[in-house]
Amino acid sequence: QRLRELELAHAALPPVIDGARRTRLLHTDAISTTWEAWSTSGGQRLFLRCLRPQWRDDPVMRRRMAQAIGKVVPAQLSWHADGDWPHVRSIAEGAMVIDRFPVEDAPITARMARLLGGGLQSLTQLHAQQASHGGAVAPFLLEQPQGAALIWMDLFGADADTSHDIAGLCQIIADLDPEGGDPVGDLAREWSVTPPPTAADGVQMLIRHLGTQLLAARHQLAVTGRKVHQQD
Repeated sequence: QRLRELELAHAALPPVIDGARRTRLLHTDAISTTWEAWSTSGGQRLFLRCLRPQWRDDPVMRRRMAQAIGKVVPAQLSWHADGDWPHVRSIAEGAMVIDRFPVEDAPITARMARLLGGGLQSLTQLHAQQASHGGAVAPFLLEQPQGAALIWMDLFGADADTSHDIAGLCQIIADLDPEGGDPVGDLAREWSVTPPPTAADGVQMLIRHLGTQLLAARHQLAVTGRKVHQQD
């Protein structure tokens, strides 16, 4: 089923769209497919969200995509409607977590915290502009030198349930700790079911959680040190 979906998605679109060469299929939904792509001129990595062939000439669908990104205008996001294949384009700065963080590796708590905190901050900025992500899936979480960012390729209005955004992000982080045991991974797993009231609340709760974990680790270290000293 998945292989057939990939074949149909690739066959439906030209390999190069407005100077961007498609490579990997990242995500699909009812009206579009989202791709990793590379600029044919500068070699810059991009994300392309393209309307499916049956919708590309539909004025309602075109308007829906244009209005969706019109709610928020980050510098890296643009709507391309003039060519044969209407699409949303985003500059993809950073490394996709799914490429840099294989689940077979033991998670590093500090790195997990940066990813969760960066994603929550991205959602905080988005929700403050009366919009929600609507598709917080793993390929859109990027690890960057300053932390992490959650790229949005589709947006929904203020009436959408923003808790789904937070739960989706937390599920991404929880999946990076499949065996459990990492304090951030365990927290994310809990929040994927019962998310914080807001993304901003999540940032503060994460900070407090990490502080508690640090105090517990210091206490355990002190206890261990006393035991060793007594044995000597």
